[in-house]
Amino acid sequence: MVHLKNKKIAFKILNSLNKNKNSLSVTLTGSYSEHFDPLKAGDIDIIIICKKLNKKFFNECISIIKKNKQKYFGDKYKLIINSTFGPIKFYKKNTIVFHLMIYDLKSHINHTINSPFTCYDWERSKVYVGKSLKELSAVYNLQLRDFSEARRSTQEYLKDLSKNKISYGEYNFKNKKIKLKKKYFAIDQLNKRDFIYHIIKFLLINYIKYERQKNLKISKKEIQKKFLEIVKSKFDLSEFNKLILHKTKKEDTSIQEPKKLAKRFLNKFDQYIKKQNAINNIYFSRHKKTKVKKNIFLGQKLNPNIFEKKNNNEFTKIKFDRCFSSPSLRCMKTAKIVAGNKKIITNNLLKEIDYGDAEGLNLKELNQKYPEIIKFWKKALDPSFPKGESLADVNARLKKFIKNKIIFKNVNILIFTHNVVLRCLIGSTYKIKKKEWYKININYFDLLEFISKNGRLISNIDRKKYLNIFKNFY
Repeated sequence: MVHLKNKKIAFKILNSLNKNKNSLSVTLTGSYSEHFDPLKAGDIDIIIICKKLNKKFFNECISIIKKNKQKYFGDKYKLIINSTFGPIKFYKKNTIVFHLMIYDLKSHINHTINSPFTCYDWERSKVYVGKSLKELSAVYNLQLRDFSEARRSTQEYLKDLSKNKISYGEYNFKNKKIKLKKKYFAIDQLNKRDFIYHIIKFLLINYIKYERQKNLKISKKEIQKKFLEIVKSKFDLSEFNKLILHKTKKEDTSIQEPKKLAKRFLNKFDQYIKKQNAINNIYFSRHKKTKVKKNIFLGQKLNPNIFEKKNNNEFTKIKFDRCFSSPSLRCMKTAKIVAGNKKIITNNLLKEIDYGDAEGLNLKELNQKYPEIIKFWKKALDPSFPKGESLADVNARLKKFIKNKIIFKNVNILIFTHNVVLRCLIGSTYKIKKKEWYKININYFDLLEFISKNGRLISNIDRKKYLNIFKNFY
């Protein structure tokens, strides 16, 4: 049971950190956000997102933590403030550790791109003041490529273990400039045990979240089951369980050769991920730029050609067995650039939205001729264009195409389609509210990778592209 008094204290601490006008969000994460017992929590993890980070704001946050510790926890326990970024843990008797992580908004957005596992876990917390982390920059879901490309990948963990050091980041304030310097922390036996425990535990948790495509709390039983499925060694599972026991009880002992257990697990995990990568890939792309006036509603009636015919290096690296295209000239011409002599299969379900009588108009002209459309949009509704389609109509035919032509087909597929179709794909995949789909930014001739698994599409898009796709949400 959560002690209500302790929960109130937690919110008082968060509110005191959020009083500064520079602050956008203060979030409590980790085990303390679940049971509000500082003696059971390893750290009290607090994430602060501000408009502009400087030394003065940073020091003010540190000062507020010191005052709150004295006010709510007294002199019985010593205070440690860890303001670094990384897996450093401090275990000293009779201490309360605040892990204070401060980002400006730009840094937080970049953090969701580079460290999706960490940020995705933070998003589960409902203990925050100001805006939620998800509102400021959402991770949306975990992807297969994150396990090899994200910060704190298996290879980075192996490097740290081989050096007997943990890499972490720390702010350096100098001449009004801020740098996040990479540093290393020498691992003693206790830190090695807990570091290895966290590596294994969170890789398993994140993979289960990826499989389910949900941000859930994962049970100990589920973690053990997945461990055995990947490693296929009851001995290693037994060693991992001992590791959990020593860590949970905060004992000063460990298993014999924990580093060897970690290396065996990480190598097996890498092999497991590579097998998952062997499943079929589905690539979507918007056509190349066309020779039409800017900012008009270009749908199914107008049929312009593309502007230029240069291939993109990204497309030369992929392998595909089938190529589908909308029957429009702009898509067919784009598909031909990539597919070459391969057969291109046209499908009407991939057509751009039918703008009906609004085809060729710009937004101002639409408002003059069909003001009711704009009124519906302002009410967050999804009207059909005059004698045309709505977003729901486009999404329905896209789903039909996916079900009939993609799912359960054990082949790699490349698909060329249109802006609104791809907005429907991204919007529905990432569970974005339909009223916000118009914000989704799709570049011309940009490769968007997905995986077909267990009867559904799962995104596997390069996270650097998120900065462009979701730029209108920040």
